[in-house]
Parts: sequence; C-alpha cells; structure tokens
Amino acid sequence: MTKFKDEVKLQSWQIFAAARRHLGPSVVSAIFGKRRARMAYLWAQDPAVTDSHHGRDPLESIKMMFERMAEVGRGDVVRSALGYLAGALDDSTEIDPVVDCLPTMDAELLADFGAVALLREGIEEDFEPEEVERLAQAAIDEVGRSLAKYKAEIKKRS
Repeated sequence: MTKFKDEVKLQSWQIFAAARRHLGPSVVSAIFGKRRARMAYLWAQDPAVTDSHHGRDPLESIKMMFERMAEVGRGDVVRSALGYLAGALDDSTEIDPVVDCLPTMDAELLADFGAVALLREGIEEDFEPEEVERLAQAAIDEVGRSLAKYKAEIKKRS
C-alpha cells in the first residue's frame, strides 16, 4: 500500500473543510453533483461539536464501500482504487516506493509461486486465521510486485 511521507490522518469532515476553504463551497458541491453550496458546509462540520445530522458524506460512503470490499476478500480492488486516487497528486509529491521488484520477471514469477505455496501450507496445516490472513496478504503483495515489474518492463520497451 502507498505510504505518504509525514502522513497525517484526517477525518472526512476535515478533508471537506480544507476543500471548502481552498476551492470554495460552490466548487466542492458542484464536484459532487450538488447544486447548492450548503452541502459543502454540512460535510465540513465536526460531528463532535454540531447537532446537525446530514447523513454520510461522500468520503464516508467510499470508506464504507472499501471496508465491505475488503471483508469479501477484494482488498486488491481497494488498493487499486487508492492508487487511482493517489494519481491526483502531481509528480512533485513525495510518495514512498510501493514495491521493490526483483531483478528479472522470471524471479518475480517464481516468488509468486513461493508466496502462494506458503499460503497453501498455512491453510492445509490449519494455521491460526490471523497467520493465514498475513500469508494471504503477502501473496497478494508478491503478485502486485510482479505486476509492477511487468509494467516497468513494458514501459522500457516503448
């Protein structure tokens, strides 16, 4: 998963407050298909200090969808969506490298088999669920590195 340097975790309302302040409430509302700027103000309210209940803001809804996708085993889709969202950053934004690829595509593919074999062993040997989950994530990450290596090689050829 992409790690941002000096990452600060914001709540969704804080993100909307910043967007409203820097883009303006009309722009923020229009981006989400709302004609009235009032929604940008509502989404930017701290729920701890307001009595207003306006339902989930769009970011809370996306987070809920991501959580449900992860629950059904599709964390890879969530990670891909986060990568898509990270694409909104310009090239000058510092993002730690996502993957460390092996020197050759063959080495990457062999590593995939090793990671999947460890996962299979964990399942067959009835490892603790947390350990099997860790092995599954390691296998997913390993396949992700193979994909990254493949894309890098394709890019070099063109």
